[in-house]
Amino acid sequence: MDHRSELLPCYLDYTPPHEVIARDGKAELVRVWDPDLESDASYWLMTGEWRADLGPIGLVQRVSSGTRKNERVFAERPNAFGNFVTEPGVSLEKLLEKVYDLVSSLTFGRTDDAALFTGWETQRVLARFRDFRHLYSPNDIVPEFNDTMVITKISQDCDRTCLYCPDRRDGKKRLELFTREKVRMNMELARAVEVEYHGGHLDLMIEHFLNGSDLLWFPAGEPRAYPSPLEIVEMGASIFPEAWKRYAFMGLPNVNRTPPGYLRRIREAGLYSVLVGVESFHEQTSRFLGKPESTASKVEAIEKLKEAGFKVKLIIQVGMVGEGFMADGRFYSGREGLEETARVCARILGDPLTRHREGDRTKALISEYLSLEGTPLFPLHQEGKIVTPYRSAEGLRNDVEFFLRLLGGAANDPNAVETGYEAAIQSPSRSV
Repeated sequence: MDHRSELLPCYLDYTPPHEVIARDGKAELVRVWDPDLESDASYWLMTGEWRADLGPIGLVQRVSSGTRKNERVFAERPNAFGNFVTEPGVSLEKLLEKVYDLVSSLTFGRTDDAALFTGWETQRVLARFRDFRHLYSPNDIVPEFNDTMVITKISQDCDRTCLYCPDRRDGKKRLELFTREKVRMNMELARAVEVEYHGGHLDLMIEHFLNGSDLLWFPAGEPRAYPSPLEIVEMGASIFPEAWKRYAFMGLPNVNRTPPGYLRRIREAGLYSVLVGVESFHEQTSRFLGKPESTASKVEAIEKLKEAGFKVKLIIQVGMVGEGFMADGRFYSGREGLEETARVCARILGDPLTRHREGDRTKALISEYLSLEGTPLFPLHQEGKIVTPYRSAEGLRNDVEFFLRLLGGAANDPNAVETGYEAAIQSPSRSV
């Protein structure tokens, strides 16, 4: 079999590294990857008329026609929640049947490649998304949720009272840490679901998210009903041995209260990456949103995590305060906050050459503001008294582009800066 694609150049204006693993007539199933990106290879099903992105494990992510520059999208999902957005009048079920019927008709060059797609058909794919939804709650935020990730819920809600949090209940404390038995039960449930749908390819399920607002809320002292952060990570590594990318949220104040040696032990036990909600390095904006810690203390915590060996991902918010907000008797413009945040963020990320030389894996995840009912921030945007909302529909997108320009060279490095973090919040779009 000729492993070079005839159809790939018709869709892209360049030819990335790829390999045709199956074909029949005018259809090709192509494995595509980019060695410059820290991302998994993806499978593309291509015909002369349409294309389906099947992600890294064979689950449809997007179906479209045309070229990348002039594309018509029939259905797509931004993450692994299963929230497909379909073109009006398009039946998701029929579209999936079209894709998987074509895959099953192809001639594969290797049995290992064929085995990955064996068993995937429309109803099983839809059932897979439904069953994975038992592993998280509707208001959970799951960063970079993709098809190779399994989720374990370790706690519920949070002790902080941020304006943008949909779970905030009149400022009341409501953090619930799960007991050792409940954490283990949730991990075993997640493992069972994972084995049910990916048992033949567990080696591809390389990511594990410890789903809680802050891993460091758990006590690190003597054994008790609640597991320590270290024990949770060790438990995850034992139950999900294939998952070498293990993630968790950590709150920056708690990081600064944790001994460096203990953070290193957590890293050595198998926690690969830590996500931190910076939101803004502009202190007035941060305080307004509900995070009163200083910029200096945030930077200190980030450096502490980097020294412990974690890949640190900084969550940066754009648009939460619109064009600006009133606080302390004065008006703070949104761009004033973005300028300060970009200045500090650029210093942390460094320039591409220095990052490469020092092996720095720190990454900024840019989140565009979503107007969510049920959050304290929502009515402030609606009323327009304390927060000045954007006057035009392009205002938010313009601020994202403004922020990226201020970041300089780092913004051009996809391993340093990534937009679209808001997809971590489950969209109200259709869920299967």
